[in-house]
This record gives sequence, structure tokens and C-alpha cells, in this order.
Amino acid sequence: MERSRIGIVAIVFLALCMGSVADAKKKKKGKAPKLSAEAKSAVQMLDSKDQSEVLEGVQTLGDLAEPGGAKALIELLETGPKDKITEAAIDSLGAISNPDFILILIEYMNHRRPKVRITAINAIAEIKDKRVAEALKSALSDSDANVRKAAAYALGRYGDPSAVDILFKAFDRDVPEAAIAIGQIGGIDAAERLMGYAGKAPLDLLLPGFSEFLGRDDFPTKGKIAVVDRLMELAGPEVKDFLKQYAAGLPDDADLKLRQKVQEAIESIAD
Repeated sequence: MERSRIGIVAIVFLALCMGSVADAKKKKKGKAPKLSAEAKSAVQMLDSKDQSEVLEGVQTLGDLAEPGGAKALIELLETGPKDKITEAAIDSLGAISNPDFILILIEYMNHRRPKVRITAINAIAEIKDKRVAEALKSALSDSDANVRKAAAYALGRYGDPSAVDILFKAFDRDVPEAAIAIGQIGGIDAAERLMGYAGKAPLDLLLPGFSEFLGRDDFPTKGKIAVVDRLMELAGPEVKDFLKQYAAGLPDDADLKLRQKVQEAIESIAD
């Protein structure tokens, strides 16, 4: 029931966004920013009959990331190119990272092929705009497991704390990668919430999330100590190995209390 409800929300969100896609495309057909000589050459390659040359042109436009190159990429996508070129064009739009093309990328997040949807997710995650997080949240309810995984990873990279609640829901719906994203963007409350899964969810699904919390410079030391305390309670060889690796990677200037707590935890767990 929960998944069905979220699926409906995702459909409504995408439908609202897609309603403006046509207008967005028309807007891009207006006057475009100037292109460098290299970018102009790449644009000309898009008209080639040689698909490898078209692909090279697409990738070059992505490498250059000039705003003016986006118009040519969108026009290429409108011709319905082969799969490899479609994916490369979407990827290059992400590299250009212009908020004006968010609606077009959202349209491809609804594409029939999961690989295209994943490419669009990764592309849109490169753009800083308030609409991006909502689009990525919607993708967590995709029918394909790999797409859901990509959405979770993208939300973690994007860094929007508002996604924590829906990431926990995704974790409950068998999206284990959500634990990593939670560890990347969550606060102390999120860490405590994830610790509450200890003994209920497989440890190998939780440890990557704890690793993210412990590895963050912006996560409070008291939160890290709380995570180590909980791991010490769980004990076991898997936890001991995890803490040993963490201890080995601690910087020389790491908080002394944290370092001592980690060593205490390691010594308290039997081999």
C-alpha cells in the first residue's frame, strides 16, 4: 500500500513537470549563447551519418560543458537517436548542468528503458535546483531495482537532508543503498534511527551507512561516539573488523575521545 501511494505521488509529480517540457524545449530554440570553435565543430559532428562521429561530438560537448551546446544536444534527442547516443546526450546535458533543462531530464527519468532513466538520474543530480531533490525522491519508487539504487546514491551525493525520511522508507522497501545515502546526509537523529535497525536488518546492510556517518567531517563527534557505542554492543567479528579498518583510517588529528572509544570497542570484542 505504501509503495502504491508513493508511486502515485511520483506519477503526479512527473506529470506536472512534463506539462511544461514542451515550453522548455521551445525556449531553448531561441537565441543560444556563443560557442567556442571547438564546440561549433562538435555540433557539426552531430549531423554526421557516422554514428561514432556523432557520439564523439556529443561527448565533446559534455567535456566542454558550454551552455550553448545544450540546444544542439536537445535537438539531437528529439530525433530519437540510437540508445548509446541517447544516453551520452543525456549525460552531456548533466555535465553542462543548466537548471533550464531540468524538465527535459525529468522526462527521460520516465523513459521506458531503465538504463536511460539511470543516466537521467545521474545527469539531473549534477544540477543545483530545488526541483532536483523532489525528482530524485520520486525515482526511489521506480519499478526497477537498479533505478531505485541510482536514485538513492544520487540523493546521497546531492546532500539534501529533507530526503532522509523518504530514504528510510526506501530502506524499508528493500533499497539497501538508502542506508549509504542516509549516512551521507543525515544528522544525529538519523544516525540513532539507523542504529535502531541493528538486530533487525542484516548488519552488512547497515555498516555502509555507519561508515558514512563516521567518515564525515561535518558529523558531530558525539554522534560518532554514539555509533561506536552501539556497534560495541552488537560485537561480533564483522563489527570488530569494521572498527579496525575505521581506526586505521583515522587522521592524526582525530578527536582523542573518539579514538579512545574506538580502541575500547575493538578490545572489548572477542575474536
